[in-house]
Amino acid sequence: ELGPGTRLFWVDQSYVVYVPAGEFLMGNDETTTSDHTPAHTVTLAGFWIHQTEVTNQMYAACVDAGVCSLPDQGADGPYNNSRYANHPVVNIDWNQAETYCGWILGRLPTEAEWEKAARGTEGDPYPWGDDTPACELLNAGDCLDPSGTSAVRDYLLGASPYDLADTAGNVFEWVRDWYGEDFYASSPAENPTGPAEGTERVFRGSGYQTPVDLLQVYLRNHLDPREQQDDLGFRCILTEETVANPPPP
Repeated sequence: ELGPGTRLFWVDQSYVVYVPAGEFLMGNDETTTSDHTPAHTVTLAGFWIHQTEVTNQMYAACVDAGVCSLPDQGADGPYNNSRYANHPVVNIDWNQAETYCGWILGRLPTEAEWEKAARGTEGDPYPWGDDTPACELLNAGDCLDPSGTSAVRDYLLGASPYDLADTAGNVFEWVRDWYGEDFYASSPAENPTGPAEGTERVFRGSGYQTPVDLLQVYLRNHLDPREQQDDLGFRCILTEETVANPPPP
């Protein structure tokens, strides 16, 4: 029986943590209709997910293996600077993120999987609970001077109930689902995977410049999957079956 937050060292030199099967409260009720209403109970199978966002160093190993393509950055971008080796890789489009996840025998998380791992089962608005966001909890609202990404383990006080880092702040994260503005009104109650088709993919979380009033982990964002941003990265999910049959190191 694996406990919440059980940690395992994975083949890309990262840690993945375990999120047990069960229910959680997804979305949030508002006085007006929005794309994250209504709040609804979702049941998920258990899964393993990266404890941190994929870093420049991790992504570079995939590039060196000839599987992943380079981030869309100039020669002076953070990907090419060893000082940023443990910062999240950015300027990655959805397909590049999914390619990396496939390389480690994983995939991008669904919206539901990402949100459960980010907020736990109690419906809290932030990974750490309901306390007001502050600069010792996360890198957001231009907490850093100059504003920019931070190393992926710099804000452990702001970790989620499953010990995930940076599900609020630092960089936004791609997820697997197509975007549907009204999807929550008809979402399946078990293991939802989003609309069957669409034109934009969802990304979740928040970034280093996100204002303090927009840091709630139930908020949704969407973008053409061919686009990328300098505050948008990703993390991957592994199924229990993958972890039970890992590849050689």
